[in-house]
Amino acid sequence: MLAAAATVVVTAVATVTVVAASTAPALAATTTLYAAPSGSGTDCTAAAPCSLTGAQTAVRARTGAMSGDIVVELADGVYRLTSPLRMTAADSGTNGYRVVWQAAASARPVLSGARATQVPVTQNTMDGAARSAIASAPCSPAYPSVVRSVRFSPWCWPCPPRPLRPVPPTTPV
Repeated sequence: MLAAAATVVVTAVATVTVVAASTAPALAATTTLYAAPSGSGTDCTAAAPCSLTGAQTAVRARTGAMSGDIVVELADGVYRLTSPLRMTAADSGTNGYRVVWQAAASARPVLSGARATQVPVTQNTMDGAARSAIASAPCSPAYPSVVRSVRFSPWCWPCPPRPLRPVPPTTPV
């Protein structure tokens, strides 16, 4: 009789332990998507990375039913953007999980919307709209001009009413 009581106690302890383990939240699996400057397609795997927009599309397809964080790893290199990479609520985590965009280990990705020019950018090679935008931009060390923010030399275009000076050519990236 005493042995049976001891068995019941051990069984009860084991049952409590199992119940506690089954009610504890499971460790959520992280989904990792991979992007590269030359990536394409929709796989977004380490072997077949996708582009930035491909990764964004893949994230958006997964956020509705998230059961773990989504990590987008950016490979080393320059990602040339032809239009802004716009993030909205559709790019955010749901169900208490996160979407994280990060550089891969030891990578230094650069997202760039700049365009390399093959000819010097001067007053004569710009169209009228560009000349107007630059001529009307405020010019001071605290507020760099549009041209300065595109990695030209550190001097600023002269502010009106002075005439525009030519800008040194950029170095293609």
